This record gives sequence, structure tokens and C-alpha cells, in this order.
Amino acid sequence: MAKKNRVPRKRLIAVAGIMVPGVLAASTVVANQAVAATTPLQVKLVACGSGSSAVWNSALDPVLTAGTASAGACGAPAGSTYNPAYADLDFSGVAGGVVPTTEPAFKASAYSAGTPRMEIELNNGQSLVGYPGLALSGGTAPDAAGMAWAVGNSSTYTDYQAAYTSAAASSTTVKDAYIVEDASQPAGTANTLTAVQYGGKALGAGEVLVSPVAPRTVTVGTAAPVLHISARTTSSDTAGLTVKVTGLPAGLSFNASNDTVTGTPAAGARSGHATVTAKDAYGQTGTTTIAYTVKPKPAPVPVLSHGRAVAIAPTRELVTWQQTVPSWEKFVIVGPGAINGHVGWVPPGTQTGYYAGLEAGHGYTVTYTPYTGKYGHPIRGAVPGSVYFIS
Repeated sequence: MAKKNRVPRKRLIAVAGIMVPGVLAASTVVANQAVAATTPLQVKLVACGSGSSAVWNSALDPVLTAGTASAGACGAPAGSTYNPAYADLDFSGVAGGVVPTTEPAFKASAYSAGTPRMEIELNNGQSLVGYPGLALSGGTAPDAAGMAWAVGNSSTYTDYQAAYTSAAASSTTVKDAYIVEDASQPAGTANTLTAVQYGGKALGAGEVLVSPVAPRTVTVGTAAPVLHISARTTSSDTAGLTVKVTGLPAGLSFNASNDTVTGTPAAGARSGHATVTAKDAYGQTGTTTIAYTVKPKPAPVPVLSHGRAVAIAPTRELVTWQQTVPSWEKFVIVGPGAINGHVGWVPPGTQTGYYAGLEAGHGYTVTYTPYTGKYGHPIRGAVPGSVYFIS
């Protein structure tokens, strides 16, 4: 998110009106709560400055606290001298959208001196600034939604519709929108926000969505490919999502820090289904299953190596080699003379061969290939061995 310049609003005095507890109109509350059940507000809590915080409390209400920061920090203009620390509730996904025609609103537990306030920055250079519980100019109470609105830094406070019209909001779009607690109040002042409304939506529970996972095939003794689990919530508190995976084959485990399943299937691993369960701060859950097929560890295959030849006569050669698993081996010798292309079989456990009828001073290659049996088939995955020598 781009840095924002949080400029503290001037302290509000008696001439601006009387601050009274904000009370939303009953019809507005009912309508927006019904919407919130399926399409709650998506928000992000951010803060800047020592002692600043933006968190959810146990009742799942946002709490904003502004601390302190050096002048010019936290995105404040160069040369500014005020404390730029802030805590924000940012409305997600509103940039470029229409300016709300339904009045946004919220309540604050400790509103004073112009903070916390709601700011709707417009792409025409104007901004709508809403203060909870502040009386309208010339009146003794806020508007029906419990708010008073100004255009920019104006000290004239009207209802939302009047401010909307004055800012020519119908002919532009939203640049950014948020509720900000800044250092207009003493550092460390905590404000709990309730009854937050924007664009006809409210904070609350939504739906937890877990992406389906295709069936997995793993092999005992072989590291399984890393599996990323994807889950999200449409609830307002997106940070409160937890994910668990149960029923994994033995040897595999879920790492909640990066939402991955890793490991090597153990000897006792069995095929079956694992269950992914995601739960958000509101208690909403989403699940999916992962079908696992566990293949047994492959039988070891022969590997031939360390072949060497020793001449025991000008036309006779002793060839030796090593093999990891005994098997029948088919050999083929290539070289000059009548022996060229000769094929033979070596029984399991044999690692020595004698070859006669060679032509002295010539090169020969003997290749041994592991087979399933005499006259059988080559063993899949086995590694043949070759020995070259000069007789």
C-alpha cells in the first residue's frame, strides 16, 4: 500500500458544534447488517509510529492507537513539524469505485479533537471527511447516521448528502478511503471502532474458502513434492485465519507457518484422504479433502559397476565387476574376430567372466545387462555395466 500523508485535523471547538454519541438510524442498521452476513467489508489494519497499533480486539472490533513518530516520518511531507504517527482501518478494493451514495458511518469509543475520522479521498482532488457524534453546524446533534461531514478541511459540518453534493462526488471516483486515528489526541489513546459502515456493507463474518487439491500420488521412501494449501476468508478480519490438515499419510506433515505439506512417506504410510480445515476469527470454516495414493517403496534394482579386465593370455581375458543386487545378466561382446556379437548369460551372484578366442592386441567391449531371468526381460531401472579392454 502506498504511503499516505496523515495530516492531523485542527481541534474542533464549540463553534463547530456539540459532540454527542453517534446513533445510527434503525433502518440503516437492519439493512446493512443483512448485507454484512454475506458480503462484509474487506479491510486492512495498518499503523506507523512507536506505540501505534491497529488490531482486532476479542469482540472482533478494530482498535486504533496512534503513538509517536519523528516529523517527516510515516509518509508525512518533508519539512512538516507535527507528529505523523497514525493507525488506520483501510477499506480494501474501493479505489476507482463509485463514491458511496449510502452514507458511511462508524462509532468511536474515545472520539475528540477530530480523530478518529473517516476520510474518502476523491479523484477530483476533494475529500469527504466524516466525524462520529459531532453535531452539525448550527445544530445540536449529528445526522441520522450519527455523523457530521466536511469537505476537506472545512469547518462547516453537514449531513452526508450535502457534503457529497458539495464535493461533486457523483461525477468522480474514490481514490482511497479509510478511518484514521492520528496524533491530534494524546499519544497512546485507544479508540475502539464499532458500527462501521461503508458502501452499504458492515464489518462481520463472511465465508471461508479452501481451494480444491488434486489427488496426490506419493511413494514410500521418496520425498513428496511440496504441496501448497490455499485458503482465504471474505470476513472482515482476514488476519485471523488458521489452517489445519489432518489424516496425512505417515511421514507427511503440515507447516502452518507457510501453509505447505512436506515430508517423505514412511514405511507405514497408507492410501486415504486427508482433510484441510480453515477457520477464521468469526468461527466460519471451510474444508476440502486430499485423496492420497501411497505406492510401496520400489524393490531395489541391480547396478553394475567397477568393471575391470585382466589378461591371462594374449587371447584370453578375465573380466570382473560388482553388482548391488544379484540377478541374471545377459552379456554381449563386441570386437574383431569370430567372437564379435557373442551373447551369453551369467547366473545371479556371478561377478566374473572368462573370454577366449580373442585376437591379440585388439579392443573389445563386454556389456552386462540385468534381466528378470534367463531369457527374460531387462529389469526396469537397472544400470548395465560395460568393460572395455585390449587383449
